[in-house]
Amino acid sequence: MWRFFAFLLVVLFLILSIFRYTVSVVNAQSSNTSGIAVYIQILDKNVVEGDIITLSKRGYVLSNAPYDPNLFGVVVSDPAVAFESEQPNSWPVVSQGKVFLRVSTINGNIKKGDLLTSSTISGVGEKATESGFIIATALEDYSAATSKKIGKILVVLSVGHGTVSSEARNNLFRSFEFVLKAPYMSPLSVLRYVFAAIMVIVSFLIAVGYFGKISSLGIEALGRNPLAGRIIVFSIILHVFLAFIIIAVGIGVAYLTLVM
Repeated sequence: MWRFFAFLLVVLFLILSIFRYTVSVVNAQSSNTSGIAVYIQILDKNVVEGDIITLSKRGYVLSNAPYDPNLFGVVVSDPAVAFESEQPNSWPVVSQGKVFLRVSTINGNIKKGDLLTSSTISGVGEKATESGFIIATALEDYSAATSKKIGKILVVLSVGHGTVSSEARNNLFRSFEFVLKAPYMSPLSVLRYVFAAIMVIVSFLIAVGYFGKISSLGIEALGRNPLAGRIIVFSIILHVFLAFIIIAVGIGVAYLTLVM
């Protein structure tokens, strides 16, 4: 019998040791959000529900830059499930699920289905008008008389790189800039952006070098044989077209590397 009680004591001790963080579960039907929240320390003050949180060198703070590559999640007030922490200044933050997000019209009115990203307003989201890092997809419309007015809409979180369908081309130079600003990204993500940037640079170098060599040879040929001028000019134009093809292929490969 005493072995049984000893076994129970050991089990209870292990449970208390493992669950250093207590799990707080509320009724999902009465909650306005879904997803599992994690309590994290946020360095900024005046944090409210719907704020966008990002990871900086100092720790977790309110986002204040568009298309922030270190976006983490959104603060919620009544999470369906939350892992509580005993650390001071901790807030429940959700990275997946449905939440209410603070937004503004600083980058245009928001329609249902629009991709949303961080903005220059601390903790507030805006409509994403180009491909880059996003925080969520809007589930509701939002418009305001002034861009300074902050509202709150229901969104589904989708933290990561998003492609705006209305954008004709991806801003590869901005993507390369994201790599320089994102020390906390996964190595695989960094490798993708570095490879895309290298592909664009290499394609430009090959095309410019190829075109420069052909142009030089064409000018020399015109000087030696003026009667064949039309054929030489046509050849130069053809090689210029091929140079553009090389650049387009490089950009295409880089684009596919980013969006796939």
